Amino acid sequence: MYAYSYSAINTSDRPIEISINLIDKSKNMMFVPKAGKVIKVIQPGAMEFLMHSISDPTCESFGKKCSVQARFV
Repeated sequence: MYAYSYSAINTSDRPIEISINLIDKSKNMMFVPKAGKVIKVIQPGAMEFLMHSISDPTCESFGKKCSVQARFV
């Protein structure tokens, strides 16, 4: 079993909106939050937790891919 945590740090001087999507391209994974997608606004200089993922313990294999997008807000 494998587990991953995802976070983001805003090193700019402007707020950013970050979106992470793990559910569309991953296989045999479980997510917290369950939706497997998160959108958050992160203030300048801040670090934010985004999500956790874990390989499904009932499966013999898994695949993990994510899509991340960020933009100034």
